[in-house]
Amino acid sequence: MLSQDPANERSLLQVSRWTDRMKARRTHKEAEHRLRETHLLSHCSHAGERVMVAFPNTYSVGMANLGFQTVYADLLERQDVHVERVFLTDDPRSVESATRLSNARLILFSISFELDVLGVVEMLFRSGIPLRSSERGLKDPLIVAGGMVPTANPLALSDVVDVFLRGESEAVLMPFVDQWLNKEHLNKQSLLESLASLPGAYVPQIHGNHSWCCLPAVAERVDLNDAVPAHSAILTPEGEFRDAFLIEISRGCRNHCRFCGIRQIQGQPRFHSKEKVTALLDRHGQAVSRVGLVAADLGSNPDTMAICEAIVSSGRQLTTSSVEVSAANSDLLDLLRRGGQKTLTIAPETGSEKVRRQLGKLLTDADILNTASRAIEAGIPSLKLYFLAGVGDLLQDESGVSGESAAIVSLVREIAQRRQEKGSMVVGLSPLVPRYGTPLQSKPLPDRRHVQQVISAVRHGLRDFSGISVRAGGWFEAATEWILSHATAEMSETLMRAGVDTQNRRAILAEEIAKR
Repeated sequence: MLSQDPANERSLLQVSRWTDRMKARRTHKEAEHRLRETHLLSHCSHAGERVMVAFPNTYSVGMANLGFQTVYADLLERQDVHVERVFLTDDPRSVESATRLSNARLILFSISFELDVLGVVEMLFRSGIPLRSSERGLKDPLIVAGGMVPTANPLALSDVVDVFLRGESEAVLMPFVDQWLNKEHLNKQSLLESLASLPGAYVPQIHGNHSWCCLPAVAERVDLNDAVPAHSAILTPEGEFRDAFLIEISRGCRNHCRFCGIRQIQGQPRFHSKEKVTALLDRHGQAVSRVGLVAADLGSNPDTMAICEAIVSSGRQLTTSSVEVSAANSDLLDLLRRGGQKTLTIAPETGSEKVRRQLGKLLTDADILNTASRAIEAGIPSLKLYFLAGVGDLLQDESGVSGESAAIVSLVREIAQRRQEKGSMVVGLSPLVPRYGTPLQSKPLPDRRHVQQVISAVRHGLRDFSGISVRAGGWFEAATEWILSHATAEMSETLMRAGVDTQNRRAILAEEIAKR
């Protein structure tokens, strides 16, 4: 069940969310969340089996995840299941009725970020559910997981999860639920055997989990021409996109960025037409006043401009998480400004054209500079720039720390000068993570000292610009993402300890990182 994340899965956001949660544990606030929500679909109390769609992170992060909302909405339309949502808290309970997670018959986890693998273990532990699949029987909840992370590599949780659904939810979810509802199974083994043959299903107890060779094929990608665009079922004032109606306009990517798994998993771009998007907006009428477009490659849809024009002309606000530089022409930026967007987010990744090409990102410095200038001319005052730290070490670039940091500083300074230092700029620096399932998967994690020196040098080089702030992700969190991305079943004991023992989690993970 692939998850579309409007934040485009930027590591900097993942790290900050995870760190915030590590610092201060929340107690459940189910009733408070429920009162502030706007439901676009009616939630009927069906008498069917209780299913909980679980997000192993906070409410605000989960509700900004379009994949999570889509699975919930699709199940809500079935008469034979009773579906509720649950998030990571000190006592995981559903938002709808404050029912404990352990009372579900089926738990569907949506996993978009590697760090949330630990959240799965933590939620089960806090709910009193046996962690190991082998220790749960037919009377226990069936634990299922999908999303970008297990589609790329499910082995980290292969001792915990009963069934992984690898592929797009339109292809895997309903066939799975239909088979699960079959009451002919006398024991859990027979249930798992029946599920193992479904499209995209990986059942570790049936297929094995000793290596990646055990994994059955990911389900075939769906034809979006026949699909309703994934969209929000619930609006909430909490999270990255406050009260925004999120809607997918394309899936997949044209680019060949070697550090990103989107193209490998989702393939070439597929589109939703303007007619399908506007039909959904018309259906919900005045309940939707703000629209967030979701796409890894916004400009790949030939209807992007027409969709934006239709949204703005209807009097609604318009927002996007990021815009591909090649798509950010003056007309689009003007539409975004008219739609109320005050910040443009782009990702140069590095300050060097040569290194950018080595990473598979075919952007010139001129492309980036012109886009930044057009944004301020269009009336969008704030600019966010995402860079990767440690690229020079990973690619063994001869320029070293000084060359990598100087190139970033030089590009940012020139952008600021082009913008005549108007508005504000945020420079985000995330350590490069060579994830499993990407062309860089065989590369080691960049050296810690190199990454820290690059970040320090960029901060120092931009210190004289009052309108520029630098935000950096931590190397330790990036290293944790890396080991989780490449994890096999051999790491399951460590991951279960880290998921359960939150006070000593960092020490447990540090010990594992030190082995690499």
